[in-house]
Amino acid sequence: MKVFLSYSLNDSNLHVIPMLVNHLKNQGLEPFTSYQSSDNYPFNDFKSNNTSLFIALLTRSGKQSSKVLNEWMNAINTKIPTIALVENTVSLPNNYLHLPNILRFNIGNPTDAINQIQINRNDSIHSKKNDSNAMAWILGGIAAIALIKLLSDEDR
Repeated sequence: MKVFLSYSLNDSNLHVIPMLVNHLKNQGLEPFTSYQSSDNYPFNDFKSNNTSLFIALLTRSGKQSSKVLNEWMNAINTKIPTIALVENTVSLPNNYLHLPNILRFNIGNPTDAINQIQINRNDSIHSKKNDSNAMAWILGGIAAIALIKLLSDEDR
């Protein structure tokens, strides 16, 4: 299963991306990042790429936020299940606030976010609905937890 990861991080945190890619590969997933796909333009060809899940990561210190926002909207418009991990200090544009599966996290204290991911994932596994929101948490919950843990101060 292909997982597309779009991220906006400070250069000092970019070391977590190869670690996350290796973690996802060890889980049997095929990670693909926006920086593997294009230099400056948002990626939008999710269907032909057979993407099963899109994960957006937005941090306050990231420099690629507009690219991530565009790729996130492209994934939504293509009906790809999405999870957006948004640092609690990042302001989202109004037209993004209503999108599904947005999880705010505190990079210095990720416990609440990790607990919420586990709740969302368990609820999705036991849900009678088989929609893209449930699939996003089932498929991406473990990746989301790993990403937040890698970024957090608790793992440094």
